[in-house]
Amino acid sequence: MQRSPEFTATLGVNYMTSVLEGTLNLSGNLCHTSDFYFDSSENYVHDSYQLLSLRVERTSPSDVTTLPCTVTN
Repeated sequence: MQRSPEFTATLGVNYMTSVLEGTLNLSGNLCHTSDFYFDSSENYVHDSYQLLSLRVERTSPSDVTTLPCTVTN
């Protein structure tokens, strides 16, 4: 099927630990998409690609305040 990749995959990880009487949460997602074609004659190809998202989150000891930082390519 045109404009539809043959294969896609997503991997997500999450790590939480106690830090300075609060919590620190580190997480990330990696998404992969294989190449695909824009036309039925397969002349115009879109190369495979990966997307990476990272997040660091600090929560206060009282769980009232959360400070997140997110990066996505």
